[in-house]
Amino acid sequence: MRTALLLALAAGLALPASADDLLTALRSKVFDAPAMAFTTEFTRDGFAATAKVDPSQPEGGRFVVTEPAQENWPEDFAEFVETSDQTTEGKVWCSQFLERVPADAERTSETDGTVTFAFTPEAEEDADDTERKLFRKLSGTLEIAPDTLMVQRYHLTLPEPAKPHFLAKVNEFELLAECTPAENGNSYLNRFEFHIEGSAMGQSFQQQETRQLSELKPIETD
Repeated sequence: MRTALLLALAAGLALPASADDLLTALRSKVFDAPAMAFTTEFTRDGFAATAKVDPSQPEGGRFVVTEPAQENWPEDFAEFVETSDQTTEGKVWCSQFLERVPADAERTSETDGTVTFAFTPEAEEDADDTERKLFRKLSGTLEIAPDTLMVQRYHLTLPEPAKPHFLAKVNEFELLAECTPAENGNSYLNRFEFHIEGSAMGQSFQQQETRQLSELKPIETD
């Protein structure tokens, strides 16, 4: 393990000098991150359901709700299922969260099995101005296992209400990803929670969702 860590550190020398050595090693690690099929038990705005997710299937069969029956779905749930079917990619690996963690993330605490970093998250490259302004107001933490170089937990919160747009205000925001180690040296998303509440153009909005993943299986490719 010590040799692997030293090699990872050496490979990351191109990163900024201010970067923490452990975080540099984690970024430099080569992750195995195949697309996965899985089962997800989730609750969306109070409605509980179970779905089979497999991005390798033809459109219409990638996000299949197995329960409850369609006649028991809320009014807007069919639209959510259709969107999920079109956009699912099977990206369950927690190494993807490193893309949102800046190089100057600060090590804030450590135990025998966990090192915690604090940071202001970086928005995705294709994010619009509103998303970028919101991300600059968020507070993030990343927990990693120093011995295995795996992400354990990723958490974003909004410390105080923010106005990322002159017509919109976000009062509450939280995103939590809890990760489980896998045999391939990566960790996968085991549990996901998301909550946002605010107003836009004079109308209140809120969304709350939790997901629990199980029965993960790599998608076979030709």
